[in-house]
Amino acid sequence: MAGDASGTETYTTDEALSRLGFGRFQALLLGFLGTGWVAEAMEVMLLSFVGPSVKEEWGVSGGAEGLITSVVFAGMLIGACVGGLGSDRYGRRAGFLFTAIVSGVPGFICAFSPNYATLLALRFVVGLGLGGSHVLPTWFLEFVPAENRGSWIAAFTCFWTLGTILEALLAWAIMPILGWRWLLALSSTPCFILLIFSSVVPESPRYLCSRVLLMTEDRLDEDTSTKSNRKNTFQAFWSRDLIRSTLLLWLVHFASYFAYYGLVYLISELSSVKSQPKDSSLYINVLVTSFAEFPGLLLAAILIDRIGRRVTLGGMILLCCAFLAPLATQLREGLSIILLFCARTCVMGAFAVLHVYSPEIYPTSCRNTGVGFASVIGRIGTIVAPLTTTALLENHRQKEVVLVMDLTLFLAGVACALFPLETKGREIH
Repeated sequence: MAGDASGTETYTTDEALSRLGFGRFQALLLGFLGTGWVAEAMEVMLLSFVGPSVKEEWGVSGGAEGLITSVVFAGMLIGACVGGLGSDRYGRRAGFLFTAIVSGVPGFICAFSPNYATLLALRFVVGLGLGGSHVLPTWFLEFVPAENRGSWIAAFTCFWTLGTILEALLAWAIMPILGWRWLLALSSTPCFILLIFSSVVPESPRYLCSRVLLMTEDRLDEDTSTKSNRKNTFQAFWSRDLIRSTLLLWLVHFASYFAYYGLVYLISELSSVKSQPKDSSLYINVLVTSFAEFPGLLLAAILIDRIGRRVTLGGMILLCCAFLAPLATQLREGLSIILLFCARTCVMGAFAVLHVYSPEIYPTSCRNTGVGFASVIGRIGTIVAPLTTTALLENHRQKEVVLVMDLTLFLAGVACALFPLETKGREIH
């Protein structure tokens, strides 16, 4: 806080947020944007339940069934870039509307797909919307005081796990009775609920301040100003101050997504040995493994504002690496499940820290662009993980699966030690 020439007190955005503290408004915002995170998680998780039913109804091949998931991830690659650039250029609200409308409306229409090709095209569009969902934690972060920013973003990440649990329960109740079309329709309803109340949520104060600064600094004509703003965004993104952090962040994002989805497929493959078709084992597996994420989120929330982002992130990743290593050998089923659950706990804790640390690295003018590009690299990991894991497990090479995941995680753990910036309690620009 400082005084100007007229004696009026002035504040930075962080100082103003710290003076106001975390109150009822932030709690309501947490519930609103967290519901958006639930909606996105439900749209992603329904892929686990819809694919087998579509294959049975339309008689498509196993490869065509897998393509339903692949086109969503392909759409997310593009959507992450578009959503990041758009929310930095036109505001966080615009980014939110993009992800809610583009994932919600086509998601609902998917329920009326007359054939496989139409379903595939609509799921790709849904992926475009899901790719921009990283604006949700960033928007919330920009309203939270620096002192407890990490803990609240870790709490925000719990909504993703809540979404996976709700989707499993919904699928368990709907699929045996009404089928996959009803599941698709009902899974899209949270997006429409969000759109109803979207007009009452204010724009990010940090975004508004950054736009005022850009307008003040640039008094040129309108065309030149537009080009200059775009140029400034990319110059900041690739500046000497950020390039090292950006490249390290890409590696950590890739490893985290690769490990998370690799674990999902590894747990699924190992548990499917005793599963019988048409029973409830798939829903139970998703529920149990989703509950395993809560301890990691709790641990991240406790540590992130105490020992810092880098140590917590690196520790979670290396712990995941350690829990996976014994699985390279043949172990009893009970011990294998315990190790897999512990690894799932740690990788989810790492995700919680990433959702805090990634936007804190970048200034407001290019925050969502930076996070968006990191998300793109992570989405590549989601595509590579099932291809690598399923291909090796089909040839009974569990040892190789574990070694690949451990190597990737170890490199990411080393990258965490090389980050030049610790953002615990630090003002974000």
